[in-house]
Amino acid sequence: MHRTTPLILISIVYIISACRAKMPAEEGTSFMIDNVTIPADTVVTSAVYMSGHIICLQADGKAFVLDTAFRRDNKLTDNFAAYRFDLLKPFRDTVFLATSRQVFVLGNDLSLHLLSKPPFDDSLGFPYFGDSRYRVYACSVGEFGAAVRFLDAKTGQLYAYPATNPQQVFFFHGEYVVSSYLAHMEGFSDYLFIKDPGKLYPTRKQTACNWFIDTAMHIKIPPAGQANPAGVRYYEDSFISRTLACFPLGDSLYSIYSTDSATVLARFSGQHLVATDTLLHQGLTFYDTHPQLLPDGALTAGYATWGIIKQPDYLQPYQVAGMVWVRGHRITFVSFKVPHTPDDGD
Repeated sequence: MHRTTPLILISIVYIISACRAKMPAEEGTSFMIDNVTIPADTVVTSAVYMSGHIICLQADGKAFVLDTAFRRDNKLTDNFAAYRFDLLKPFRDTVFLATSRQVFVLGNDLSLHLLSKPPFDDSLGFPYFGDSRYRVYACSVGEFGAAVRFLDAKTGQLYAYPATNPQQVFFFHGEYVVSSYLAHMEGFSDYLFIKDPGKLYPTRKQTACNWFIDTAMHIKIPPAGQANPAGVRYYEDSFISRTLACFPLGDSLYSIYSTDSATVLARFSGQHLVATDTLLHQGLTFYDTHPQLLPDGALTAGYATWGIIKQPDYLQPYQVAGMVWVRGHRITFVSFKVPHTPDDGD
C-alpha cells in the first residue's frame, strides 16, 4: 500500500526573504511568486482566510489577524486577546476556534460567537470536508498507520480506507481527493482518489485508526474476507517529497511540495504528477499542514521546532514557521520571523 520513510530533522532554513520579491514563473507556466517576511511571537500552527483577512494561531494559543497585504490588524486582533485557543479550523463556510472548554464560530466581522454545544462528533475529531452525502474525518498514529473516514449522512454508516497521514480532503471531477504527508524521517507524501466512499470498508467509530495493521506491523489490505474496493486510485512519488498543499485551479489539479533542494509546483496528468515550475530553489521544513481550499486557490501554514546539542549541558533551540497562499496564478510564500529562527549557516 504505502511505505514509511525517514523523520525530517530539519536541515533547511525556512527564511525566504527579508523583503517582498517577485519572480516570474519559468517559461511555459503562468504562476507568479511573491516572498514576504513578517514578525511573529512564536511559530504559527494554523491559518484561515475569512472576510478579507487571514487569522493566524500561534503555538502559545494567541491569535492575530493580517490583512491581504500581510499587515497586522491590531483592532481585529483585539477580538481574540482574552483567549488562548487550542484549535483554529475552517469547515465549509464557517471558521471555528476552540479553547479547552469553549467552542466559537467567527462572524463575518471576525467577532466571536460562543456555541452552546460542540458542533461535531468528538469521537471522530474535527471533519476535514463535508458535502450533502458525506462528512469526512481522518485519524493518524504516525508511522503506525492512518485512515480517512467517510460518515454517510443518510445512513450513519462509517466507511474507512488506509491513508498515510491526511492533510486535506476535497472533491474534484467526481472523486474525493485525499492528500497526505507524513513527517517521518525524511518525509513522505502520497494521494488517494476515491470515487465512491460507500464502496470502502464499513467500520465503526470505535475501530482503531490502524485496523489494517496486525500486531506484527504487517499491512493487511484488504482485510480478511473482504474484497479490495473498486474506484480507489493511489499515487505516490518515487522520491522524497513534502506536500504543502494540493488544490484545484480551473480544470487542473496542482500540488506544491518540497524536496531537499527545491519547492516545486506540479500538475496531475492522468496517473502522473508532472513538475511544471520550480517555485523556490530550496526546500521548506514543516511537520504538518492542513490547507484551506479557497475559490481560487488555497491557504496553509507549516512549522517545525527542534534542538541541537551545542555543549554537553546546552540544547540550542530552533524553530521555523511559514505560510503559503495561492490566489489564482499568484503564489505567496510568507516566512514568520520568530525567536530562534536559524541564521544562514546554522
